[in-house]
Amino acid sequence: MLKTALDENPEALKRILTEVLDLPKEKQSELADLLQYTTLSAIIEASKLVTDRLQFLAGLHELLFDPESKRELKERTQLHRMLESETWIFGEEYLLTSSDENLNTVLRKHLAKLRPSEKKTRKQKAVLRDDGSQAVIDLLLGREVPAYARTRREYLVVELKRPSQKIDLEVKAQIESYAMAVAADERFDKHNTFWTFLAISNEMTEEAARSVRQQGKAFGFFHDDPNLKIGLATWSEILGASRARLEAFREKLDYTATKDEGVALLHSKYSQFLPKSLQPK
Repeated sequence: MLKTALDENPEALKRILTEVLDLPKEKQSELADLLQYTTLSAIIEASKLVTDRLQFLAGLHELLFDPESKRELKERTQLHRMLESETWIFGEEYLLTSSDENLNTVLRKHLAKLRPSEKKTRKQKAVLRDDGSQAVIDLLLGREVPAYARTRREYLVVELKRPSQKIDLEVKAQIESYAMAVAADERFDKHNTFWTFLAISNEMTEEAARSVRQQGKAFGFFHDDPNLKIGLATWSEILGASRARLEAFREKLDYTATKDEGVALLHSKYSQFLPKSLQPK
């Protein structure tokens, strides 16, 4: 096995052996103890997960805030497609449930979980906004929390705006209209289902920002009922919260992702979704 490793990748093996042999005795003992509970492969995988996420945040920051990229980036065909695979950025507890679907499709999926015995062929009336139109949801994330007698379901609906578009009162009215269409529909379980609607872009107008700085309400939310929250957020806030969740691991790894490393990760994973200014040269 050692001979094979030497033949296939001698430089990598040399570096690995040097790092292990250079460990202080205390750290060698800690590694040996740790390997009683997990594998070296799992330790590497966990570390790579953190470094990949730190690099993604660095790359996403460049994608969103570089003036040329910001101007070119399309929210639905580019940003949206990348975030489908990176939903952890909105919270570890959520998983992608729906992407780029209208509220009626979301309702059918919700009812399938809520009432699994109900016939799927039964036609459902559409969930409509107050102007009679159907809303298309960018990202729907969800989680189920087991509780006594019934399962609690939580959904996060993310409305993405292109980075060059500021969140204004019109965007606020749009996300509120989506949310109220859900809240008003009698088929949604209002006792065990909880919804959060969030519109996100790089910046807000002063009027929109004032609307979410209400006394007694969490920053970002202008509507905060027990079962329904509606809010506005900037990418700076989302990225900051993501970095904060990773900070303890980043500090122990003694690693800071650079802009170039972040862009390189975007090239390796999402080159087909990048604007022209960030395409590999």
